[in-house]
Amino acid sequence: MPAQNNANSPFQNNSEPVQNNPEDFSIHTMKTDLESLEKNGVPNLEKNIAPIEKEIFTKPVAAPIQQQKTFSPQSTQQHPFLEKTIAAAPLAPKVEIKKEAVAAEIAMPEKRMSMPSSNRNIILTLIVILTISIIGLSGYYFWLTRTSSTPAPVVLEPVVETPIQEPVNIVSPLEKYSAAKPNYLVINMENISAAEIKTVLSNAANDLRDSSAQSIYEFMVVDNNNNPITLPVFAAAAELTLSQKIITALGNDFTLFVYNDNGSIRLGFSTSIQNKEFLIKELQLQENTLSQDVAFMFLDSVPETTTGAFKDGFYNNYKTRYFNMNTQATFSIDYAVTDSKLIIGTSKNTLRAVIDKQLLAISPQEQKAENNDEAYVGNVANPALTETAAVQEAPLLSE
Repeated sequence: MPAQNNANSPFQNNSEPVQNNPEDFSIHTMKTDLESLEKNGVPNLEKNIAPIEKEIFTKPVAAPIQQQKTFSPQSTQQHPFLEKTIAAAPLAPKVEIKKEAVAAEIAMPEKRMSMPSSNRNIILTLIVILTISIIGLSGYYFWLTRTSSTPAPVVLEPVVETPIQEPVNIVSPLEKYSAAKPNYLVINMENISAAEIKTVLSNAANDLRDSSAQSIYEFMVVDNNNNPITLPVFAAAAELTLSQKIITALGNDFTLFVYNDNGSIRLGFSTSIQNKEFLIKELQLQENTLSQDVAFMFLDSVPETTTGAFKDGFYNNYKTRYFNMNTQATFSIDYAVTDSKLIIGTSKNTLRAVIDKQLLAISPQEQKAENNDEAYVGNVANPALTETAAVQEAPLLSE
């Protein structure tokens, strides 16, 4: 075999020429290779793998290939002169493995990109489910509220708001009744009776009982249609048992009065007349039973005596007749006949209050005619008249 001169060979000594004698040819062993590698390294190996390194550096995973530059005893089992074999044997599998790793790493972003789309579908599904649930719950709530509001009128019983509750809120008598204008007492004509009339009058009297006002209140008796009830109808229903001659001498209109006489409720009565002289004569004939004939005016008061003689009296130049039914002279029958009115009261103060109110209602000319051209005394005391009245209106003792 001809000898080859290789200045770069690690197995040659550069100072001595290579001998062509076959006998001097040395046997190449692994020990010689190892010693050469320890001294000079493997320069030819780097040159041979340079193209592979360039190919690998063009890829993201070039770093693992650089690890082949470090020496590994397992990779030096081949002959150092077999450059192609050494380069192909250890590197080819490693390059293929790295490509698979790169392919695996490149595939990862595709999986990550698919995750947001799935999450988006889940979110959209949840939104649709929540929307349907809200709509369903809203419809159910509306149905409940509608069904619950339907039986509401059934729960509201008319008994709760009864007219009986109105008297509980007691209105002041000064607001409920007017002392300046006539008030109305409504009586049901279908069930008109003495008991009903007494009940209506007692209710009005009780409303004014606690009032400290000394005013007299005028009441007109009407039916359910606010039509005035005539005196003959009222007299028959109230058991006002006056003689027929007296009834014919009176007019059809009449008025009742309620007066708080120092805490005692007294009634007054006033009606127009047809013939003054005839009426005075008939009333004097009926004085013996007058306390029973006008008993509806007593309300709940019980007289101590019902028999006795009437006495004469005067008030404001009007002649009066009276009969005291108790020793205190606070409960009596007093009446007066003017040119146009018959006035009855169940106490002296009640009669005088009605006279004052009736005089205020007539014109000065009528007042002057009724007083026979005498001066109007009013609240100014007339000594002579007061003394006469005091003597004549002294309490009448029972016989």
